[in-house]
Amino acid sequence: MAKIIKCELPTNSLLGKYPNQYIDAYQGTFISEKEVTVEQITLAFFYTSPQWINTLLKLRNFIVKAFGLKGSNVDVRYIKNSTVKVGQSFGLFKVFEMNQREIVLGEDDKHLNFRVSIYLEQIEKQSNLIISTTVNYHNTLGKIYFLLIKPFHKIVVKTMLIMMLKSFHTS
Repeated sequence: MAKIIKCELPTNSLLGKYPNQYIDAYQGTFISEKEVTVEQITLAFFYTSPQWINTLLKLRNFIVKAFGLKGSNVDVRYIKNSTVKVGQSFGLFKVFEMNQREIVLGEDDKHLNFRVSIYLEQIEKQSNLIISTTVNYHNTLGKIYFLLIKPFHKIVVKTMLIMMLKSFHTS
């Protein structure tokens, strides 16, 4: 099983300029005989997630509807062959910025804004993949909402990172 470690936000990450009251980052490593792009990794963020995470997101969408918060509906069957560009949305995740090594996704809502960075460092055949999250609360609802989902957030991010690593590891 892939080893996931808590780490710092990379110093040159695009995510560093976004305001936040919460930040975390997790890292894993994989080895691939083929070149892997940050776009491929970002698409895997969506299509490799296990069914229990998809079910959890559906439950979240149902609950937050009562509070007037944004929900999402992503059909992962079409994501694997998509292209990634600034302004494009994958359900609740809009692409805010991208460069050769990083893509920043997220959403702005009335209770909070969040950003997720998919950051890829490659040294020959070894790749370090870092998923970082920032949250900026707008009000008490945002603080309460994130307090409730924070334990799930950590489990979901680590699980998704493991699934992404497995999908690209070749040796």
